[in-house]
Amino acid sequence: MEKVFKIFAINPGSTSTKVAIYENEKLIDETAVSHAGHDSAYGGDVREQVEAKKRDIEAYLAEHGYKVSDFDALAVRGGSRGKWKAGACKVTKKLSDDCFGNGKAVHPSSMGPIIGYDWSEQYGIPAYNYDVVHVFELWDKSVLSGVKDVDRTVGCHTLNTKAVARLEAKKLGKTYEECKFVIIHMGGGIEVSLHYNGRIVDGFCRDEGAMSPVSSGYVKTEYGVKLGLEKNMSPVDVRNYLGNRCGFISHLGTTDCQEVEKMIADGDKYAELVYNTMAYQIGKNIGAMAAAANGQVDAIIFTGGIANSKMLIDNISQYCSWIAPVVVYPGSYEMEALGMGILRVLRGEEAVNDYSEVITED
Repeated sequence: MEKVFKIFAINPGSTSTKVAIYENEKLIDETAVSHAGHDSAYGGDVREQVEAKKRDIEAYLAEHGYKVSDFDALAVRGGSRGKWKAGACKVTKKLSDDCFGNGKAVHPSSMGPIIGYDWSEQYGIPAYNYDVVHVFELWDKSVLSGVKDVDRTVGCHTLNTKAVARLEAKKLGKTYEECKFVIIHMGGGIEVSLHYNGRIVDGFCRDEGAMSPVSSGYVKTEYGVKLGLEKNMSPVDVRNYLGNRCGFISHLGTTDCQEVEKMIADGDKYAELVYNTMAYQIGKNIGAMAAAANGQVDAIIFTGGIANSKMLIDNISQYCSWIAPVVVYPGSYEMEALGMGILRVLRGEEAVNDYSEVITED
């Protein structure tokens, strides 16, 4: 009889923590545990936030007839900054300490490994993270910029994009390592990445590529300089403005793609121009990644929240459907990716990375 592994997946956020219970491939339950009354705030006391989150999560488990000690492994999202290998890494005290930093959390997901390590020590079960944000697999030629000692980076929602890549590879009767995909993660930001034989080798971050509902995409350097000088903004302020207060917000005063589509349906020609321009820019980014793959692309995959928009997918597809089949995995597959990644580890199908081998410097 096949051994049944019980896995508890934990994905901390600022106001809630997504959790999921798996017994092998079977999803038993998935929900977002609310942290009302003690929401995380950047710079807040990490230990207080962690303890509050743990109490909320344990209460959820009790309601469903589980205890933390019932599980064979914990699968947590999050990791320290630095250059990581893809796949699983066992959560250690060093990793937990690095996420804890000076006691002021940089991002709520930093608490995942801290929670995992606490419970691992308390209950004697292993905790692992999987495909952390800072996975680094770029080609050397993708890293070098035109400025010496200033390297390019590519952020692309690693956990979710690798998850949908594995799902599509399975549909094609291949492994992820045998496929070449251009993947577009579409949420508040838009990120286009090239997954080439099991590695994320190049891509466009939100500051290099297309505009999005919240970000400017690529703009001329002198605009950022001018913005800082005229508005007396620091470099960090300029970065945050371009990354979080532009795109649809700048042009149309909203971040809601559905609202923009309603504007278009109501005859707003400027909204239509902005919307079409975003689709056009995404299409150009996809073409660039296809060129980087020498045109050998198995599929173009759309994922993320606004991948639910057929209108937007159809608009972008006119620029790229000639390259490869267009497929859509709307929403997020992060919890499934966490659970199934660690299931493969428990079954001995995937090796576990040693955190001491992870490059922990930016």
